Amino acid sequence: MKNRIKSFIKYTIQQYHSLKPVKSETKAVDDTKLFFLTGYDKSGTTWIKNTINDINNFSCIGSNQYFDFLNTGTPESNILKTIKENKARESMLNISSSFYKEEFISRYTAKIAQLSKTTSVYFGEKSTAQDPELINYYFPNSKTIILVRDMRDIIVSFAFHFDRRYKNRLQNWTQEKSKFNEDGTIKDDFIKREVTKLKSYFHHVLNLNKGIQETVKFVKYENLISENGFDSFLEILDFIDENSTIKSTEDFLAAWENNSFEKLSKGRKPGEKDDTSFFRNGLAGDYVNHLTPEQIRFIENELKEPISKFNYL
Repeated sequence: MKNRIKSFIKYTIQQYHSLKPVKSETKAVDDTKLFFLTGYDKSGTTWIKNTINDINNFSCIGSNQYFDFLNTGTPESNILKTIKENKARESMLNISSSFYKEEFISRYTAKIAQLSKTTSVYFGEKSTAQDPELINYYFPNSKTIILVRDMRDIIVSFAFHFDRRYKNRLQNWTQEKSKFNEDGTIKDDFIKREVTKLKSYFHHVLNLNKGIQETVKFVKYENLISENGFDSFLEILDFIDENSTIKSTEDFLAAWENNSFEKLSKGRKPGEKDDTSFFRNGLAGDYVNHLTPEQIRFIENELKEPISKFNYL
């Protein structure tokens, strides 16, 4: 009996060592099928990401923040900037900036395919305040959609976002940590901080290298929430699928309707506010209720370039 057991154990061990690992190969995404959805925070990127992702042949994941424009970006985005800014040098080990560039491209395109729906033809990633020029360096054939929102509304929405996110999470929450004054107006220091970042970001995206401008499309948030919002949404899809390979208007409309403000807010109509909700208002122009006339003038003066460019004045 002992010999039989020993033989069985020996056989089992031999079979175990003869096993080969199962390879699960994921085909990398061609960057002609890759798109990036971005815009400053609180510009509707999460909403449009989810809407696109509800379409059968499109996927849009996020957020990874690999191509941050602002200096407060992730460590990974800082690494990718460094690789871009340093020329490849010859090395005995063949480990240079070009090596890291190719490694990142290979890993990124394989991973985004793995995380996306198997029915996907187009593969997207949403992150806020991304640098289109940095994206283009790694994926020159990809598309970038930049959502634009009235900067005055962005600042107000962002202030509510901060308070909503941290007020119930921090045990030591005090009024000093709030972005609002006791009278309901927004604190000046918060406005100045966001204006500085908005100014830098929009100056950059409005002055991109001419060589990549055809790969970038600006879409206004206000057009998306208008009565003709679906038409603006179709413009995004047409930009991604420029050859109209996917003809599924019913699928597009179903995704759009499934992500309407009324459904996302669980029954509220645009204009019916809930300051505790991620989907707070659903209308443009709410800034007049939370900014003083002096604050509005300050924002309009400092952000004159993007406000004029996108006809917010």
